Amino acid sequence: KTCGSAVTWTIVGVTIAHELPQELADFVILLTRANMKWYAAALLNFFSGLACVVGALVSYEADLHANMEGLGLAFGGGVYLYVAMSELAPYILEKATPMEYMFRFLAFAVGATCVGLVLLDHQ
Repeated sequence: KTCGSAVTWTIVGVTIAHELPQELADFVILLTRANMKWYAAALLNFFSGLACVVGALVSYEADLHANMEGLGLAFGGGVYLYVAMSELAPYILEKATPMEYMFRFLAFAVGATCVGLVLLDHQ
Protein backbone atom coordinates (compact mmCIF):
# COMPACT_ATOMS: atom_id res chain seq x y z
CA LYS A 1 0.00 0.00 0.00
CA THR A 2 2.93 2.35 -0.50
CA CYS A 3 4.36 4.04 -3.54
CA GLY A 4 7.24 6.29 -4.42
CA SER A 5 7.36 10.05 -4.10
CA ALA A 6 6.85 10.72 -7.82
CA VAL A 7 3.73 8.55 -7.97
CA THR A 8 2.38 10.13 -4.80
CA TRP A 9 2.72 13.67 -6.16
CA THR A 10 1.19 12.62 -9.46
CA ILE A 11 -1.82 11.22 -7.62
CA VAL A 12 -2.09 14.40 -5.53
CA GLY A 13 -2.00 16.56 -8.69
CA VAL A 14 -4.57 14.48 -10.53
CA THR A 15 -6.83 14.40 -7.49
CA ILE A 16 -6.73 18.19 -7.14
CA ALA A 17 -7.34 18.62 -10.88
CA HIS A 18 -10.41 16.38 -10.58
CA GLU A 19 -11.80 17.54 -7.26
CA LEU A 20 -11.44 21.32 -7.63
CA PRO A 21 -13.95 21.70 -10.50
CA GLN A 22 -16.19 19.08 -8.88
CA GLU A 23 -16.30 20.90 -5.55
CA LEU A 24 -16.82 24.27 -7.24
CA ALA A 25 -19.74 22.80 -9.20
CA ASP A 26 -21.21 21.36 -6.00
CA PHE A 27 -20.84 24.76 -4.32
CA VAL A 28 -22.59 26.55 -7.20
CA ILE A 29 -25.44 24.01 -7.14
CA LEU A 30 -25.87 24.54 -3.39
CA LEU A 31 -25.99 28.31 -3.95
CA THR A 32 -28.29 28.36 -6.97
CA ARG A 33 -30.55 25.30 -6.70
CA ALA A 34 -30.68 24.88 -2.92
CA ASN A 35 -30.75 28.67 -2.29
CA MET A 36 -28.19 28.41 0.52
CA LYS A 37 -26.13 31.24 1.89
CA TRP A 38 -22.51 31.03 0.73
CA TYR A 39 -21.15 30.22 4.18
CA ALA A 40 -23.65 27.38 4.75
CA ALA A 41 -22.93 25.97 1.29
CA ALA A 42 -19.17 26.15 1.90
CA LEU A 43 -19.47 24.50 5.31
CA LEU A 44 -21.72 21.67 4.10
CA ASN A 45 -19.55 21.15 1.04
CA PHE A 46 -16.48 20.93 3.29
CA PHE A 47 -18.09 18.35 5.59
CA SER A 48 -19.29 16.37 2.58
CA GLY A 49 -15.72 16.22 1.28
CA LEU A 50 -14.42 15.39 4.74
CA ALA A 51 -16.76 12.39 4.90
CA CYS A 52 -15.07 11.07 1.75
CA VAL A 53 -11.65 11.41 3.37
CA VAL A 54 -12.85 9.58 6.49
CA GLY A 55 -14.31 6.81 4.32
CA ALA A 56 -11.06 6.51 2.37
CA LEU A 57 -9.00 6.26 5.56
CA VAL A 58 -11.31 3.63 7.04
CA SER A 59 -11.25 1.52 3.87
CA TYR A 60 -7.45 1.88 3.66
CA GLU A 61 -6.97 0.64 7.21
CA ALA A 62 -9.63 -2.09 6.98
CA ASP A 63 -7.63 -4.13 4.44
CA LEU A 64 -10.73 -5.04 2.46
CA HIS A 65 -10.95 -7.94 0.04
CA ALA A 66 -11.09 -6.89 -3.63
CA ASN A 67 -14.74 -7.97 -3.88
CA MET A 68 -15.70 -5.75 -0.94
CA GLU A 69 -13.85 -2.81 -2.49
CA GLY A 70 -15.81 -3.37 -5.69
CA LEU A 71 -19.11 -3.52 -3.81
CA GLY A 72 -18.28 -0.30 -1.96
CA LEU A 73 -17.38 1.48 -5.18
CA ALA A 74 -20.53 0.21 -6.90
CA PHE A 75 -22.69 1.35 -3.98
CA GLY A 76 -21.06 4.80 -3.97
CA GLY A 77 -21.46 5.11 -7.73
CA GLY A 78 -25.11 4.10 -7.47
CA VAL A 79 -25.80 6.74 -4.84
CA TYR A 80 -24.03 9.35 -6.97
CA LEU A 81 -26.06 8.39 -10.05
CA TYR A 82 -29.32 8.40 -8.09
CA VAL A 83 -28.72 11.94 -6.84
CA ALA A 84 -27.66 13.11 -10.29
CA MET A 85 -30.65 11.61 -12.06
CA SER A 86 -33.33 12.43 -9.51
CA GLU A 87 -32.21 15.89 -8.46
CA LEU A 88 -30.18 17.39 -11.29
CA ALA A 89 -31.46 15.78 -14.50
CA PRO A 90 -34.83 17.61 -14.40
CA TYR A 91 -32.98 20.95 -14.44
CA ILE A 92 -30.88 19.85 -17.40
CA LEU A 93 -33.98 18.98 -19.42
CA GLU A 94 -36.10 22.02 -18.63
CA LYS A 95 -36.80 24.78 -21.15
CA ALA A 96 -33.77 24.55 -23.40
CA THR A 97 -33.32 25.55 -27.00
CA PRO A 98 -32.23 22.88 -29.50
CA MET A 99 -28.72 24.38 -29.44
CA GLU A 100 -28.57 24.07 -25.64
CA TYR A 101 -29.73 20.45 -25.86
CA MET A 102 -26.99 19.78 -28.42
CA PHE A 103 -24.35 21.39 -26.19
CA ARG A 104 -25.50 19.39 -23.16
CA PHE A 105 -25.44 16.15 -25.13
CA LEU A 106 -21.98 16.96 -26.49
CA ALA A 107 -20.68 17.70 -22.98
CA PHE A 108 -22.11 14.38 -21.77
CA ALA A 109 -20.60 12.50 -24.73
CA VAL A 110 -17.16 14.02 -24.11
CA GLY A 111 -17.33 13.08 -20.43
CA ALA A 112 -18.50 9.54 -21.18
CA THR A 113 -15.74 9.15 -23.76
CA CYS A 114 -13.10 10.28 -21.26
CA VAL A 115 -14.35 7.74 -18.71
CA GLY A 116 -14.37 5.05 -21.39
CA LEU A 117 -10.81 5.84 -22.47
CA VAL A 118 -9.60 5.51 -18.89
CA LEU A 119 -11.28 2.11 -18.62
CA LEU A 120 -9.77 0.71 -21.84
CA ASP A 121 -6.59 -0.49 -20.13
CA HIS A 122 -8.18 -1.22 -16.75
CA GLN A 123 -7.75 -4.66 -15.23
